[in-house]
Amino acid sequence: MGSYSEIKLGALSLGSVKNGYDPYLLSLFQESDKRLVETTLGECGLYGEVDEGEENDPITLIQYACTVPVVRDRLELLGFTRSVAEKGFEVGRSAEVDRLEEWSRRDSYGDLYAETLSVLRQITLDQWQETVRDIEAESLHRANPYDRSASLSPLHRYVLTNNWYGFPGHEYRHFLRLAVDTVPSDTELVYDLTDLVLGGWVDDSDELVEELADEVSANFNAERRVIQRSHPGLTG
Repeated sequence: MGSYSEIKLGALSLGSVKNGYDPYLLSLFQESDKRLVETTLGECGLYGEVDEGEENDPITLIQYACTVPVVRDRLELLGFTRSVAEKGFEVGRSAEVDRLEEWSRRDSYGDLYAETLSVLRQITLDQWQETVRDIEAESLHRANPYDRSASLSPLHRYVLTNNWYGFPGHEYRHFLRLAVDTVPSDTELVYDLTDLVLGGWVDDSDELVEELADEVSANFNAERRVIQRSHPGLTG
């Protein structure tokens, strides 16, 4: 079955990686953000997810965590400012509309894209953020895109059935920069590596952030140069 790392922003589940972790997301933390939380398999939700153990068995969660203001500052220092993220949203929205329109023309099932296209043609950044804000506040779960039984508006269905909650850009740090503005300031960004440790993929004593620092910094600088050449409007 494999093991997974998972990153969450408050009640928002942002994604997971099988048998590993995303180095760019993990690099938003510092080694001092690492924490060990004593709990039980039942309380943390891992009961039944691991091969052995009872519901009341103790377990230590291995997490990196920091609050929204800290995440926001770190993203800004990396060049992922709000203005850059806003432009990423609009560039991505326009590109996604073009892509789906092309698919609709070529695909005999083009009407399947009609609702999504309607949402993307009209959606504004404010509307998207307000919808994400509602989802986090109400702890709504992701929906099945083919299930029309739930009483969801087209916008809520679009946001709840797409990766990154329907963020139309191609850079998840743009998504994260805008998402942190939708939650209370005491909300935590948490990268949970517990399952990876239980699966033997990493050790709870590993200083992963320190090990990543040089590699991520070099790759980021190279990527930033490419982005600046390709999209002059997306510079910091």
